[in-house]
Amino acid sequence: MADREKDNPEDRRIAYRIGVHLGDIIIDGDDIFGDGVNVASRLEGLAEAGSIRISEAVFNNVKGKLDLGFADLGPQKVKNISEPVQTFQVLLDPSDAGKLVKATLTRLPLVRYGALAMIALVVAIAAGLYARDRMFAPTSTGPPKLLVLPLAAADAGSRLIAEAATENLIASFARLKGLTIAPRDVSMQYKGIELAASDVPDDLDVRYILDGTAISQADSVEISARLRDISASGEDVVWEQKEVGKTDELFGVLAMLKLGATAAMKVRLNQTERAILESKPTTSFEAYLAFAQAELFRYSGNFFDLEKSLPLYEKSINLDPGFIAAHVGYAEANFTIWSMGYNTIRYTLDALDAARESIETILQAQDANVYAIGLQVRIEIELSNHEQALAKARAAVFLQPDEPWLRFVLGLSSLAAGNYEESLQELDKYQSLSPRLNSGETRDLSFSFLLLDDVEQALGLLKQTPPEESTKIDQYSQLANAYARRGELEEAKFYMAKFLKETVWNNLAWQRGYFGRYADPALYDRWSEAMRAAGLPESPFDFEAGREADRLQHDNLIELFSDIYQETQTLGPFGMPYSQDRSTDGTLTMNFAWMKGQPISGNWSIEGDQFCVRTPAIHVNREQCLNVYIDRDKSTEKVTHISTVYSFGALNFEFTRVSE
Repeated sequence: MADREKDNPEDRRIAYRIGVHLGDIIIDGDDIFGDGVNVASRLEGLAEAGSIRISEAVFNNVKGKLDLGFADLGPQKVKNISEPVQTFQVLLDPSDAGKLVKATLTRLPLVRYGALAMIALVVAIAAGLYARDRMFAPTSTGPPKLLVLPLAAADAGSRLIAEAATENLIASFARLKGLTIAPRDVSMQYKGIELAASDVPDDLDVRYILDGTAISQADSVEISARLRDISASGEDVVWEQKEVGKTDELFGVLAMLKLGATAAMKVRLNQTERAILESKPTTSFEAYLAFAQAELFRYSGNFFDLEKSLPLYEKSINLDPGFIAAHVGYAEANFTIWSMGYNTIRYTLDALDAARESIETILQAQDANVYAIGLQVRIEIELSNHEQALAKARAAVFLQPDEPWLRFVLGLSSLAAGNYEESLQELDKYQSLSPRLNSGETRDLSFSFLLLDDVEQALGLLKQTPPEESTKIDQYSQLANAYARRGELEEAKFYMAKFLKETVWNNLAWQRGYFGRYADPALYDRWSEAMRAAGLPESPFDFEAGREADRLQHDNLIELFSDIYQETQTLGPFGMPYSQDRSTDGTLTMNFAWMKGQPISGNWSIEGDQFCVRTPAIHVNREQCLNVYIDRDKSTEKVTHISTVYSFGALNFEFTRVSE
């Protein structure tokens, strides 16, 4: 094709971009789809006109078998694919046959043949910044902004070292209050590109650029880094440093570089921030890479990403059983699954056991670990053991008064017990002692302030979180609540619409379950009043609206759930099979198809005009009392069709009368 087109005028030529991947596909008639197709399509989108991009799976199958060369472009983040795709460019020049080139070794040539791509990158970043939701206004004031570029790897054997070092640099600098850092996603878009000051979009508001090179040889590692100040017209290198150490001392090497760069930027550090920069979390860079990816998934605020974090934490722990931060992350992820009732990720009682086992492992290694102690307290809060939670939290703060996380946990304990003044004091202390809060910490703190009816503090926290860092579902929910409390219903409904677009099934019945941890029922009353005003339905998909006439009353329920009727067919939420076994002694077993054979056990009763259920695996054994509705169009004298409205969806039952 290229040979045939070369005689045509340049503006009349056809130039193909090709992406090739080897993977599973699904064939449906004339259509094909699946991850195999998606990855190939994304690779095609990455390719320049007239070039070919292939995945690692293809490279492993063709290397050494074709008269072609390849450029290793490293992992590329692509749309709608959760994991980065290891990418190679095919080198078509016959003189390159048999070569494998590491692209990061020739960074300036990347700019030469990728100039148009660079322009597109700048435009894309600028467009993304202008297209932010209205709650996220870009700021040009505050601490100087740092852009950390992915470190270049000297060769293919240094790639993982470079990636681990890059993740650690970004994660560490992001915690400093005296420094604003460009989001990780922005940093990663510049991988393999030599970045000049003139190439940085003005909207990023960057003052400093940190870049460098990683070299891994035998049992040693060398990291060179430099810091450029691009605030003026030039690109002054204000700091350069090279550190060498053994491979298992990578994070000690990085600690020296981080402290040097921070001093060059004149950033003042508090005790907690210095400890973060000096931290040596593991001796395994491979364990750290798995951990870093798990942390990104856990803090994304996405339900499905939380599930992806678990095997990555497990991989990290297997690579380094002494990696305490990985044990903490794994415990936190399992605690979230249990406390939120996410049985679709993992049976929640198994998640609780896993969290407790991890806590025990952590405390055996570090008996004063603040995160393990904090999790012990939070488990007591979820179980509504308020006095035990308060006693443990106060004792922990007494022994370690300058540990910010313990202050936060004491604030949560006080809030749950109804000690609001103490809660506010501890949350304020937490903010003053803390490093810069990440998105998950900001979300939890703003939610606490909303419950304490400190709307302005909550809004301040929510608005200062950039969209790239936000856990958007929680952000939308809390903004809807905050604006409704202020009486700004147009804004409240705007964010509620965004919230329901992300979680279409969400409802007040589901949210009510989480308020069982609080001693004061008025907290839920105020929360639900605001959410109702913002437009959150009472039940999933507003199922109950307009159906009051079809709601079964006490006597109907007593008869229906007796031996007079037998359940003959059941359909659960999302159209999947469901059945339940109820005994006259009040025990209940729920069988969901998506639980893969794991039953959920609990108790049932009729209370007034509602069918009530308690199960340890859903909302921590807090009672859910449910309305039951008859489908009059389907029901006959012999067969009764009903729907029981749970917080997560309506369960449809068919009952056949078997005796009089």
